[in-house]
Amino acid sequence: MSKLRFDVVQDAFKKKAVPAEKMSEQTSKYFGELVFNREKMRKYLSSDTYEALIDCIDNGHQLDRAIADQVADGMKTWAMEHGIACMMEAGDGKVKAWDGDNVATSGSEPRSGGV
Repeated sequence: MSKLRFDVVQDAFKKKAVPAEKMSEQTSKYFGELVFNREKMRKYLSSDTYEALIDCIDNGHQLDRAIADQVADGMKTWAMEHGIACMMEAGDGKVKAWDGDNVATSGSEPRSGGV
């Protein structure tokens, strides 16, 4: 087994680094843009749902199943508006797994460790 590890490390050192393109704008201008944060929660959730979710996040209170379903619907609406529609179609309404290019693949098991 130790020889296998040595061979893998040796092969890794033979590979060339992939050049990274410099972004045209500062990272701080787009960082977190595609995160379902509190600002987006306010937009996509009813005020009662938003308050219950924030109470859960901030105070650790339990989230009622009906509220959780409303949060899921709000997140799905937000995600659909941000280009996840093609991924949802590939998985019959659910994103089941992702390939290396963040493209949903249908009919496969999720990678261990989550997405």
